[in-house]
Amino acid sequence: MRVLTLFEVAERLGCSRRTVERAIERGEGPTLTQISDRRIGVAEPDYLAWIESRRRPAPGSQAA
Repeated sequence: MRVLTLFEVAERLGCSRRTVERAIERGEGPTLTQISDRRIGVAEPDYLAWIESRRRPAPGSQAA
């Protein structure tokens, strides 16, 4: 299993690392994985599940 750094998560989202950190602080970000005493990351399956949970139908489209 691959563990993404917060920088890699931000890169995939097209935002800054600080934006990802703020979302996590608000409890709205992906689940974190403790890599070592001083490092955290996001397990790729957790990242993908979090992205899927954020999906919404486009305005004006019919929900399936």
